Amino acid sequence: MCAFKVEHLLVDELDYELKIRDVVPEESATVDRKRNLLRGALKQEEGNRSFTQLSAVHIPFEDQRKGISETLDSLSKKIEKFRGTVQDNEYVRLISRLAHISGRVHLLQCTTEEQEPFKKSVSLKILTLEGELDSKVNPIATSTPNAPISVVPSFTYSKPVQVHKWGVSFSGEKQHNDVISFLQKG
Repeated sequence: MCAFKVEHLLVDELDYELKIRDVVPEESATVDRKRNLLRGALKQEEGNRSFTQLSAVHIPFEDQRKGISETLDSLSKKIEKFRGTVQDNEYVRLISRLAHISGRVHLLQCTTEEQEPFKKSVSLKILTLEGELDSKVNPIATSTPNAPISVVPSFTYSKPVQVHKWGVSFSGEKQHNDVISFLQKG
């Protein structure tokens, strides 16, 4: 399942997501066209109808390093300025872009030992940015009632009165076979 929203990604991020899925849009493709292609690819993945294996092996490490560094710098600046709630569009956009870059680093192929420290350091940077963003989120205001509302019944209950105080007597006359018929007559 995809952790980012396609509409929140920048052009370079869209291009990367298409490239790792081996989707090559036409040269003149607009951003909207690229987003539609990526949505289609993600929909196929979600429905287990895609046979594409995500791979960034064919992207040179230095190109990856440059793209990852630029994205992290951009995110770092935006997160530094962020003030809002989890419902703000900017927050959702930042979370989507963090999910994208996290996935990108996960797929990063290090072919030499010298490349490993970069992958580890950017992984830590992503976690740091996630933590910073979370600490800048303002809680959503909620209202609480001042006092509970009590329901007052519209009728009053009378106290039960014992039968011997009713002022009626049952003589057992033949016209009344039982107490119930006697009470119904009265």
